[in-house]
Amino acid sequence: MNHYETLKVNKNATKEEITLAHKRLAMRLHPDRNPSKEAAEEFKKVNKAYSILNNPTQKAAYDKEIEQKEFYRQAEKNKANNST
Repeated sequence: MNHYETLKVNKNATKEEITLAHKRLAMRLHPDRNPSKEAAEEFKKVNKAYSILNNPTQKAAYDKEIEQKEFYRQAEKNKANNST
């Protein structure tokens, strides 16, 4: 799952949408409100995703990484389709 999926926003989400999504999820998953281990793990993932997507430099690097992975994934798929 990527950071956009973790925060349940699309890749074109504005900074405000990312912040709102983080607040909504953090309130629901915060250990003081939800003591389950699963919620605690998800809370950590939400905070990590937010820390990256809320920082313009880190977000740009993350977006570039996603694009590169998708490019190579598509190239491998095309290669497999062409070899059959």
